[in-house]
Amino acid sequence: MGGVTQGTSNRYLMATADALLIVFTKGKDMGTGSKKIITVVMALILVLSISMIVPASVVSAADTIPPTVSIFYTPPNPTTADKITFTAYAEDASGIDIIWIRINGDWVKSCPGDYCTYTGGPYPAGEVTYEAKARDKAGNEQSTGTLYLTVGEALHDTTPPSVNITYSPTNPTTDDRITFTATAEDASGIDAIWIRVNNEWVRMCTTAYCTYTGGPYPEGKVTYEAKARDKADNEQLTGTRYLNVEKLIFEDTEPPLVNITYSPMNATTDDILTFTVTAEDVSGIGGLELWVTGTVVKTCAISPCTYVTGPYPVGAVTYKVRAWDKLGNEKSTDTLYLTVEKAARDTTPPFVSMTYSPINPTTTDNITFTAYGRDASGIGGLQIWVNGSLVKTCLGSRCIYIGGPYPAGEITCKARGYDNVWNMATTSTNYIAVVAAATTEEPAEEPEAAPAPEPAPAPEPAPAPEPEEDEGCFIATAAYGTDTAPEIDVLRDFRDRVLLPNCLGAKIVSGYYAVSPPIAEFISENELLRTVIREILVNPAVAVLNLTQDFWY
Repeated sequence: MGGVTQGTSNRYLMATADALLIVFTKGKDMGTGSKKIITVVMALILVLSISMIVPASVVSAADTIPPTVSIFYTPPNPTTADKITFTAYAEDASGIDIIWIRINGDWVKSCPGDYCTYTGGPYPAGEVTYEAKARDKAGNEQSTGTLYLTVGEALHDTTPPSVNITYSPTNPTTDDRITFTATAEDASGIDAIWIRVNNEWVRMCTTAYCTYTGGPYPEGKVTYEAKARDKADNEQLTGTRYLNVEKLIFEDTEPPLVNITYSPMNATTDDILTFTVTAEDVSGIGGLELWVTGTVVKTCAISPCTYVTGPYPVGAVTYKVRAWDKLGNEKSTDTLYLTVEKAARDTTPPFVSMTYSPINPTTTDNITFTAYGRDASGIGGLQIWVNGSLVKTCLGSRCIYIGGPYPAGEITCKARGYDNVWNMATTSTNYIAVVAAATTEEPAEEPEAAPAPEPAPAPEPAPAPEPEEDEGCFIATAAYGTDTAPEIDVLRDFRDRVLLPNCLGAKIVSGYYAVSPPIAEFISENELLRTVIREILVNPAVAVLNLTQDFWY
C-alpha cells in the first residue's frame, strides 16, 4: 500500500462515496437482503480508501535530519596526575536513542538517552583524541568528529608538610600522665604522622591529627618529637624537644584507715556471723583481705566488703583485715577475737494428748486413736503405741491410727511426741475395755416374733489426716546447731520428693523419726561429736544430693 499516491487514494474515496449514494437513493427495487450486502461491501471499500491516505502522508513526512551532538572534558588543563571526565550530550526532535564516547580510537562507553559520561586516565603527556556519536529514534546518526586535547606534565610536589606537637598538662609531675598531640597539614594531603617519646616511636596515625598518652614519668627531662609525611612522600620533623617532669610535692605515704565489725554482737552456736570491712584513703582503696580463724576467706577490690559464715562451735573466733591503697601503702589490723557462747536450749517437753473412739468399743468395732502435740518450738513428730507396740509415726502435730476389731478384754494405748529441739513427752497409758458384742438368745416359750435387731452402726470413718508441717532432720539439725541451715533444706527436699511418696521410703522416714530424737539430743550436747557427724556424715550426703539434684529434684 506504500506505493499508492495520494491522488489515487482520493479517487478511490470519491468513487466509493458515489456508489453508496446510488444504493440509498435508487435502490428502491432491490431486495432488503441485497441492499444490506451492497452497503457492507461499499463501507469496506470506503475504509480501505481512507487507510491508503495515511501511509502516504506519513511517508511524505519521514525524519531524515540527524541529531546534534557535543562533547567536552574536565579538568580544562589536565596533567599526567589527573583523571579526565568526558561528557557527551545530544538532542533531536524525534528523541535520542543512544550516545557513544570514543577515546584514543576506542569506543569506551555507550549510554541510552541523551547524556553520557566517562572518566579515564591519568594519561601520559601528549595528545588524547576524543569523539562522541549519537543516533536518534529515526535511525539518523551524527558524530562530533575526532577532537584533540593536550595532557601536560604534572608538577611534582617537593614542599614538605608543616608539623607541630604539643603536650598537656603544661607542668607535669611524677604523678601525672602526659598527653602528646601532633598535627600536620599540606596541600597534597597528609599520609601519616609519627610521635616519638624518649627516643622511641610510640604512635603512628594515618590522619592529620595524632595523640599519645604515656607516663607517669620519673623526675627529669622527657624528649618528644613528631614527624609527618604528605601524599607526595615529602617528610618533615619537628626536631627533638624537651619537657621537664617535677617531683610531686605531696606524696601519699599513709596507709588506709580500716575498720571491721561483726554481727550479731553476742554470737551463739546457733548464729550466722556477718563480717563487714570498710576502708578509706585519699589515693583510693586498692584492695581488702578478710582473715577468719587464720585463713583468707574474702578478697575485695572495693570498700565495703562483707562475708557471711558460721555457725561456729563454742569458743573464740579470730579475725583480722589487711587493706592497701592505690599507691601500695598497706595496713593490717591486729588479730581480734569474738566469743561464741552456747545457745540456750529449750528443755520444756511438748504437751501431748491422746483420744480414742468409740468410748465403749466391742469386739466388732474398729478403734480410731488420735494423738495431738503442742509446743512453742513446734512439734517434730508423734507416735501412737497400742498394746506396747509402736503402730504409727507421724510428722507434725496430729497423728491418727485405726486398728481393730480387738478381742474381748483390755487393751492399752499411749502417745509420745517430740518438739523441734528433741524434748520428748509421753502420755500416761490408757486402758480400754473391749466387751463382747451382744447376741440374741431364743426364749423358752414361743413368744411373738421379736422384731429384727437393728444393724450395728458402721464404725465412724477416720478423719482425713491434716497436712503435716514441714519439719527438719533431727540428727542433721543437731549437727549444724540450727534447723535453718541450707544443707537441711536439701535433706528436706529429698525426703519430700523421693522418700515420702514411696511406700518403702515413707517407712524409712517413720523409723528414722522413731529412733533419732534421743540420738540427736545426745549429739547436740557434745561439740566434738557434732563436728564429726557434720563433716563425715551429713556434709558428704548433702554434697552427693547436690550433685545428683538434676535426677531427683
